Amino acid sequence: MQADTIFISLQFPRNILPFTSSTRITLWGPGVIRLTLSCQGALIRVMQLARMEKRYLFTNGIRRIELSADGLSTIGNLEKSMKPWRYPDNWVVEMFAPEGPKIFKRGEWFYLVSAVGGTAGPATSHMVIAARSRSIHGTWDDSPHNPIVHTEASTEPWWSRGHASLVEGPDGSWWMVYHGYENGFPHSWTADIA
Repeated sequence: MQADTIFISLQFPRNILPFTSSTRITLWGPGVIRLTLSCQGALIRVMQLARMEKRYLFTNGIRRIELSADGLSTIGNLEKSMKPWRYPDNWVVEMFAPEGPKIFKRGEWFYLVSAVGGTAGPATSHMVIAARSRSIHGTWDDSPHNPIVHTEASTEPWWSRGHASLVEGPDGSWWMVYHGYENGFPHSWTADIA
């Protein structure tokens, strides 16, 4: 991982919006910084792209806001970054809810990977979508393979798969890490973990 790339994820319940988030984080080194960002009405995902002239904070709804030169405050207002790919109307989902955007650059392309469909809905609701652009400002082209990951039926072994991150292995191969839960796995507290 490049030392000049910073990833920070913060999520807050909807009932405390608008909010000012304040957290103490340790970056990939001995330094510790104090980060205070104000962004009304958004789940935050901060992404500093290496060697970029400006930095942006991307949020739910695939919106963005510019960050100051030091990355410690926001400039301006949230703005729509792109219109995310939309699944067919007859799919069984919780809600559209584009969230958790992650951006990386490979070659001349920026890639934006996001979740849609709702995390806690039916087994088939959550999915991973992707788009790419030659500029962080768009225009973004949806992947012709969207959704990249999706549980199509409640009979599948893994449900509600989404929120993917792409990582490059040491041998140059690419992997996608995402969450999901096992079909039939008990979702209750037991005495050994209570």
